[in-house]
Amino acid sequence: MAEKQIKRIHWIPAFALQTLIIPLEITRNIRWYENILNTTSPFYIIALLFALYLHFQCWKAVYSVHARTTPFKAVVFLFIPFLDIYWGFISFSCLAKGLYQTSRDAEIAGVKDLSIWGIFYWISILVTVVMGSIRWINLIPLFASYTIWILFYKRMTQYANRIQS
Repeated sequence: MAEKQIKRIHWIPAFALQTLIIPLEITRNIRWYENILNTTSPFYIIALLFALYLHFQCWKAVYSVHARTTPFKAVVFLFIPFLDIYWGFISFSCLAKGLYQTSRDAEIAGVKDLSIWGIFYWISILVTVVMGSIRWINLIPLFASYTIWILFYKRMTQYANRIQS
């Protein structure tokens, strides 16, 4: 009988695409008088899709008993205007809490509850969106959210991969 292949979750592709956004934002700040949104939009969309796919994959590793929602709802509800402001807190912090509880049930050592990092990440995203139109100032929350994104998703993918193996 063939063993089921476990698909590892990789955070590096989404990380690489998120990294491309920073020079685009710097360029947009330097050449603010030009409308370069038309040329950078595909990069933003692709980076967003990769990040949301990573989020979806991490949610799939959470046991249903600990999941506050389904992986599909965790991602799709982020696209509903006004609900997304509330839902981001649920989606990101409950992902961390769910992976922590699932890891505890699976008796995996060394896993910490990073739900506060999920809250910090979502707050940094909201601040980045609000500050997005202020030249040069918008880079501060962008770098903050990027740093938190790296710390958060590197751990989330490690935890999800440990659970699945």
